[in-house]
Amino acid sequence: MLQRISRTLTPIVRHKPRAHTLLSYSQTAEQNVTKQLTALAELTDLINKTPSTNAKHELLAKYPSCADILKRIYAPHTRFWISSRAIVQYEEKAEEIDCQFKSLDDLLDNLSSRQLTGNNALAAACAFLKSYCQSSELREIFFKVIDRNMRMGVSLQTLNRVFPNASPDFRVALAMPFKGDPSSVVSKGEPWYASRKLDGVRCLATATRMTLSDPWVVDCRSRTGRPFMTLQKVQSALKDALRNYNGPNIVFDGEICVYEESEHLETFVSALKQIKTLDKQMDKPVYQIFDVIPIDSFNNAYDQTIFSKRLEQLQKIVQAADQNVIRAVPQTLLVNNEDLINMEKTAVDNGWEGIMLRKDTVYEGKRSRNLLKLKQYEDSEYEVKGIETGDMRMPDTGMVEKVMTSVIIQHKGNNVGVGSGFSNQQRRRYAQDPSLIIGKEICVQYFQESESEKSNGKSLRFPSVKAVYEQGRREE
Repeated sequence: MLQRISRTLTPIVRHKPRAHTLLSYSQTAEQNVTKQLTALAELTDLINKTPSTNAKHELLAKYPSCADILKRIYAPHTRFWISSRAIVQYEEKAEEIDCQFKSLDDLLDNLSSRQLTGNNALAAACAFLKSYCQSSELREIFFKVIDRNMRMGVSLQTLNRVFPNASPDFRVALAMPFKGDPSSVVSKGEPWYASRKLDGVRCLATATRMTLSDPWVVDCRSRTGRPFMTLQKVQSALKDALRNYNGPNIVFDGEICVYEESEHLETFVSALKQIKTLDKQMDKPVYQIFDVIPIDSFNNAYDQTIFSKRLEQLQKIVQAADQNVIRAVPQTLLVNNEDLINMEKTAVDNGWEGIMLRKDTVYEGKRSRNLLKLKQYEDSEYEVKGIETGDMRMPDTGMVEKVMTSVIIQHKGNNVGVGSGFSNQQRRRYAQDPSLIIGKEICVQYFQESESEKSNGKSLRFPSVKAVYEQGRREE
């Protein structure tokens, strides 16, 4: 490519200065992509020849341009949803189209967020190959990227140590559990905001576009970076809400909630079940948003804009949204201790899970004392150690059946029985096949810790099962 460009330069005339040739945008993009893929190929080759861990670290540090791509590849929840084999098969019959992507990052973002799927994804990959991967070496490294199979003998932990500031590194704001009298916090004269603690699934929605004329691309993920594939209604509603927004790329932070008919409380179990169903979009998701952060600030885990100003921006965006799908979580400014007392009373009267307190200060992508959670009920995750069975008259049939009556967990070394919160179907299934729950994690909600009546240790007061993680731990 460079040789072809050099032949188009104006010949040098001795008595005149050399003329400068400006590369077109497409030429510059091709050089940038080729340079990045070439660097990846070189790094992969060198790493594979290096057995020493320290030497591998030194080599990685010499290739900072590869950091973002490598972190994408090694992130455990990232998927590109196509394979090199599928690309090769499609390439044989694909019609020639222009490549719409000017960087490898853009292509991977559109694949992982499923903005491109099926034949559209394969066609885009083929066009990218034709535009940027002329040599067999570049084709090979591109296929390794798509397959997320670099065979370099490194891990995401290694990459995070060598490139601590490279993106994507999912760091989110986390609340500190607060025990004691919250008035001691609010009464210090610093502004705090209070809101209802939702019982949904945590969701970070990034909204990005290359230029002001481009459409918004919305990607929804869990707090650990796992992509959610069932939130097309949320993505569409956010795109509509952003039609008049001309600011920088942003990240919305909130929870996906499901509300049962005639109820005003979220149902966590329903939200968790629906959001993880891979072959079906959520029917009635409600994205309750409590914060918005510029994407650059989110990647740096810090934004100097105070919460009240971020809240103003969020409310401006959300007012144009479909309120059946997108809502801003109502926030109450606490002027004095009486405001907090009234908020706590409202929480108890309405059966809220608790209250969130946010200090009117900067954004921090970590667990912070500027974000506190006050819960009427506590909940924790436990491994099921065993079950108890017995005869029980089942409400749905009126018949006495042998079912699981409770599970046994360990709290601070003491066995605790948890019998409430299970459905009729669960009681039957676990009695018939205890392996479905023994050894699995469950979320137990309880009023408070108590003294055990059977031993000198601790127990739980009013424990109730909130969720059973037969397929793995919840995504908050």
